[in-house]
Formats: sequence, structure tokens, C-alpha cells
Amino acid sequence: MLFSSIPFLYYFLPLVLAAYFVTPARFRNGVLLFSSLFFYAWGEPKYVLLMAVSILCGYGFGLLLERYRGGRAAKYICGISVGISLCFLLYFKYADFFCRTSMRLPARTFRSCILLCPSGSASIPSRSSAILWTCIGENPHKKTWFISRPISRCFPS
Repeated sequence: MLFSSIPFLYYFLPLVLAAYFVTPARFRNGVLLFSSLFFYAWGEPKYVLLMAVSILCGYGFGLLLERYRGGRAAKYICGISVGISLCFLLYFKYADFFCRTSMRLPARTFRSCILLCPSGSASIPSRSSAILWTCIGENPHKKTWFISRPISRCFPS
């Protein structure tokens, strides 16, 4: 489903907006979370689990950062989170490139190599790392910021 498609403009967007404004304020971010996952699943359902794992990793590291704020452990937690996010980025962005390049070498290590990359996968780890890095010095609301992050994944800048 594209942003300019009829199903998005006439069915999905009005339904999400109606559900958002009818829902009580404390559950609105949840409505946006599930509607953004549904929107993403409409185009690439096989990568929704990857997105959910990334969201849960970011949320878990955010909770740990909040618990150890101001201490030395917060920097280590942030570093680990950024490292995991970079692993996602490196695999989905560059694994196919390295695989295809190695196939051109005289001593081929792979016979066939087709790795599919989910659309927008480059923005997933970079945005979550940026959010966690920002959270070291700020006072984020733990129930708000992790839910608004996947929304930015569906609407990348």
C-alpha cells in the first residue's frame, strides 16, 4: 500500500485517524503502533517480526538506560544498543553486496546469493540508535517514546 494509493487515502488513513481520536489518550500511541505495523505488513509481511524484534530491543535498552541514567552503565548500554542496531544495518544493507562481490572472486565462497532487504531497513537501526543516544541526557517518557519510534519507520524522512 502506497501513501498515494486509494486504499490508503480512503480506507486506512480515515480508519486510523478515527480510531486514534476515539481511543482514550493513554492508548493512542498503541493504536498508532499497531496501525503502523499493519501498514508495514501490508507491503512486506515477512519482515514484521524483524521490526517487532527491533522495537522490543529498543524498548528494552531504553528501560535499562532509564534505570542506570547518569551512571557508567548507561554508556555501556547505549553502546551495546548501537552495536546491535548497526548489526541490523550492516546485514540488511551490505550483506548482499559482500555476497555478490565474493562471488566474483576466483575462489568463490558462495554458489548463489540473493538476500532480500526490507524497504526502509536502513532507517530502523539509525533512528533507534539516535533515540537511545538522546535518552542518555534527557528525561524520556518510557511509555511514549518507544511507541512513537515505529511510526517514524513507516513514514521515513
